[in-house]
Amino acid sequence: MHISIHGIDVRLASDCGAFTPSLNVDRGDVDGVYHATLQLDSKAALLLPDLKLAWDLPAVDFHYKWNPRCGQNRALDVGLGSFNHIQSAAHNGAPVFSLYNLAGINACTWALSDVVHETSTGGAYKSGQTFYCDAKVVGNSVGIVTRYVLTIRFDFRRIPYYEAITDISRYWEGLPGCAPCTVPAAARKPLLSSWYVYEIRFDPDDFEAQCRIAAETGFETAIMDDGWQTSQTTAGYENNGDWEVCKEKVPDLESHVARVHAMGMKYMAWFAVPLVGVQSKAFHRFKAMLLPGREGAKWYSFDMRFPEVREYLIERFESFVSRYRVDGLKLDFIDSCNDTNPGSAILEDGRRDCVSIGEGMCKLLGEAKQRLCAINPGILIEFRQGYTGPAMRTSANMLRAVDCANSLGDNRVRTLDLRLLAGSTAVHSDPITWNKDEPVHSAAMQIIHALFSVPQISMRLSDLPDAHRKMLRWQLAFCKSHEDVLQSGAFRPLYPHLLYPLVVARNAEKMVIAFYADMPMRIGDEALPADTYLVNGSYASELLLAVGQTQGRAFVTVMDCCGVRLRIENIVLSSGLHRFTVPPAGHVHLRCFSDETVS
Repeated sequence: MHISIHGIDVRLASDCGAFTPSLNVDRGDVDGVYHATLQLDSKAALLLPDLKLAWDLPAVDFHYKWNPRCGQNRALDVGLGSFNHIQSAAHNGAPVFSLYNLAGINACTWALSDVVHETSTGGAYKSGQTFYCDAKVVGNSVGIVTRYVLTIRFDFRRIPYYEAITDISRYWEGLPGCAPCTVPAAARKPLLSSWYVYEIRFDPDDFEAQCRIAAETGFETAIMDDGWQTSQTTAGYENNGDWEVCKEKVPDLESHVARVHAMGMKYMAWFAVPLVGVQSKAFHRFKAMLLPGREGAKWYSFDMRFPEVREYLIERFESFVSRYRVDGLKLDFIDSCNDTNPGSAILEDGRRDCVSIGEGMCKLLGEAKQRLCAINPGILIEFRQGYTGPAMRTSANMLRAVDCANSLGDNRVRTLDLRLLAGSTAVHSDPITWNKDEPVHSAAMQIIHALFSVPQISMRLSDLPDAHRKMLRWQLAFCKSHEDVLQSGAFRPLYPHLLYPLVVARNAEKMVIAFYADMPMRIGDEALPADTYLVNGSYASELLLAVGQTQGRAFVTVMDCCGVRLRIENIVLSSGLHRFTVPPAGHVHLRCFSDETVS
């Protein structure tokens, strides 16, 4: 069984057993977009078999890939770490794959409509002439059904790859059960995180002192990470699962939170959602409702398919938020739940109310979000990269880059990858760190390379030199002043195969261009808005702007990484290449006027 889409043969490549399959194609709402739909029907409820659709793309004018897991490897190589095939489920990844050329122009981007159950998709070369693609569904994760429908959305338009990917995000938002939750204004404000400063050795008194400095520096939220729930001082989750405050470490959390609130900051707390340690009371209560772990493990994961487990966790969240009056929760390790038991055996057990882990996690997080919003309609909920797909955006209003302490390149790539699929959901950097003995411009680079996300910082602020504090205050002020364009403007992460050396965001009033490499930004005939900001995220001594048409006059202000004004001049932005001398981590502000305005 096969259909033709844009000259490509898409075929059913699996045995459907007793199910009757049909395969159809519909054109999308714009030329070049198609929906291929596989439907399986059975008169009796049966366990869905594993499914596979396959298609072969001639290797014509595409050179690299993008998907949510590719990280720093965009090549179409055959290595085991290439992520040319990606696994997805509601709580893990997202089923989308994009192929594009050296100019970043889309050749083929596709996505699956099933964003809850276990799927995989991608492709691979054999001879190098053809990229052999497929999409697979793990039948066990769907379970016993009489009907199953899967749609693959294909986009063959020759448009910038980032437009094709963001259109996938919008497509998913329109699917049943995938409408993203609202994003409170507080979700877009700078945060101070405890994690890299204390790790599991949380110190409430010292953190409170850091919050006092943070409030004066421009932070608006504090996150108490791991450690508050355990007497342990070394990494491990042996006694996780009860979610009771460890009085040895935090004698009076309620008063601690109240004092931070009095500083004008919001307060969030960390929970490792599925993890339950063998030393906890919860382990003994729910021992029969845990996912299998390795022999001798010191902690396991809850099986979210048990209603009793979900209710227990939601009650823990509700109780904590109500008692300690925190403003949000950082929900961690959601992607650490997996099970390979057959779907038929799961349902025959009778105690679970769904087959797939993804469904169970959606039930947990959806109900938790609803009940927490009843306590605080503006509740902040953070999820970490890895479980940031469309089914997760229904419950989280903050999506954070996965851990990458003091790795500005990773923070840049991870936040920009997140932005491509996040839609209106706030994207956060991994907590930013640096060595306090760094040159101040080098420290500033950590923030600049996460510029198009909400900055989270995890530093002991009282230890910072005065120059670093001044830099931090000014960088946060820049992020907050231009939040509208940095986080919500039209977004162009260019040259993804080079890991985004140039990134542009703009709206009607302003534009921000970040230079992460010593290369020119070509704006062609695009008219600049009234205010354009050039940010030097490299160690180059000048920024190059290639202008296609005369823009008129511009007042130029050059600042260093601390906001100190270095130079002001008046220029004509004529057609051609313009060089702006600026130090590393410095900024250039172009205030543009037409000749008529100046005269």
